[in-house]
Amino acid sequence: MIARNSIQRVGFVTLTFAENLTDYKEAQRRLNSFATHVLRNLCTEWITAVERQARGAIHYHLCAVFTEDIRTGFNFEACWAAANERQTNGQTVAFRSFQRAYFQSANAALRRVWDTIRAKAPLYGFGRCETLPVRSNTQAVARYVGAYVGKEAAKRDVRDKGMRSVRYSLEERKASARFSWVDGAGKNWRLGCSVFASFVGSGEFREVLGDRWAWSWREVIGEFGRHFERACELLPAYLERSSGGFLEHDLQSACLLALRLKMEGKEKDVSNP
Repeated sequence: MIARNSIQRVGFVTLTFAENLTDYKEAQRRLNSFATHVLRNLCTEWITAVERQARGAIHYHLCAVFTEDIRTGFNFEACWAAANERQTNGQTVAFRSFQRAYFQSANAALRRVWDTIRAKAPLYGFGRCETLPVRSNTQAVARYVGAYVGKEAAKRDVRDKGMRSVRYSLEERKASARFSWVDGAGKNWRLGCSVFASFVGSGEFREVLGDRWAWSWREVIGEFGRHFERACELLPAYLERSSGGFLEHDLQSACLLALRLKMEGKEKDVSNP
């Protein structure tokens, strides 16, 4: 990740839910929606590690690449001192002093990230959220993600069956053994799925929508594929409508967009017999 991007843009993000959320499917649904409507506007890629707290609540740790330099000027010494003081003695006067010091050192880009997440996170059920720049190098990132994956693996129980400990927003697949037509219906289907994924919050449709997702949503995906350019043009407005963090609202917006595309297509057919 750091090899592809400048370390100045890489940061660690912690997302905790306001409630004691223990259902990983619901937690993942909210995270997917948050990623679609918020993270994609702030970051170019990210790695997500999931962890259960001692009380069973799920929270997430992300290593993300932001669109801007969030590192320059940051007071890492004060940040480390604040974390150490809090862990040792709690939220003391000294902790508050160190905390103010590193807050004040944050550059404009990091402050924009803080402001955006602070404003948007509650819409998706998140509570305390923290974003900090990476201090050192690739090894630090590997240790950060690996530590949480290892902790989660040691604590997994029956209810965590099917839960992925780590996820990647960017999949670099050079080749596939699956056969698919380059053009025609196959191309339209792939384009339609790419638009539909924006509403679902993930490209893993089966996990979110069930085994029959392709049949159930074939008409919506088909409209997106047949009118791909127009769908992309209208997509931001419909995503904004569904920014409440609920999958039902997101899918309803997808249906409304598909219906609009279908009606516009019929109007063109009538005007151009």
